[in-house]
Amino acid sequence: MVQIFAVQMPEELLGRMRRAFPIDSEVVRISGTEQCNEVPDMQRTSVVLAPVPAYDDQYLSERLGMLRKRYPWVPLVMIDTGRRVDLDATIRVVQFGASTVVDMSAADWREHLERSIIAGRHASLSRAVWEMADLFLSDAEARLFKEALHLAHAPFSVTDLAVACNLPERSLRKYCEREALPSPHWFMVWSRLLLAAYLLSTNRLSVKTTAQRLGFSTSNHLLSTFGRYTRLGARELQAPDGFRMLCDSLAASARKQGEERWSRTKEATPTADR
Repeated sequence: MVQIFAVQMPEELLGRMRRAFPIDSEVVRISGTEQCNEVPDMQRTSVVLAPVPAYDDQYLSERLGMLRKRYPWVPLVMIDTGRRVDLDATIRVVQFGASTVVDMSAADWREHLERSIIAGRHASLSRAVWEMADLFLSDAEARLFKEALHLAHAPFSVTDLAVACNLPERSLRKYCEREALPSPHWFMVWSRLLLAAYLLSTNRLSVKTTAQRLGFSTSNHLLSTFGRYTRLGARELQAPDGFRMLCDSLAASARKQGEERWSRTKEATPTADR
């Protein structure tokens, strides 16, 4: 079920969306601010659609700002309805964290909107996870995790991470060594664990749904990966403080990996006496 919440959207556009999307989709129109509190149902794929605010529509801007602050993980897709917008409104689109702007007059608007819903969900989730995990990380670790989390919605490789960082793979490895950071593979594994823990704890998804959404082969594969790196089980991860517990394990593992790498680097560096 794809649940689409349309904020202050014209009925004509809503009719087009309802006809275009499959039967297991639900397009809900909301207008009152109090209805925004009912937006996220995390057992379904929720997305918020809203028109790009016109130059004089401060009310819509405030409402969208509230949505982003309260529900940072819910993707926001802006719709170009042909209304007059100004530069400030365009800047606000970026500030709201909107994943894209869809032109409803384009011939391929449906395909663009479907892609935007998926990309928006991924981007919003990565952003929310990074902002919470950042409190437990050094600046250098946070920079790499920011790139890794964008890739972590599906299995990826160290090569993919290097490309995202605009570095050759060898340079990425050397960067981690120079900064006494854990290996690129460590960032690859932990970024996926962070996303999974967030979905389990904050979004209250089941282990099965979380494994399917992130591309783990089975629920047992996901749980065994958690057990190998954190020793946390499903009960701990699905608790209200499950994500914080994983972040504690992340910080401890980062310190251990960094200290071991620093020690190896120091041992490999020749001293002046030699």
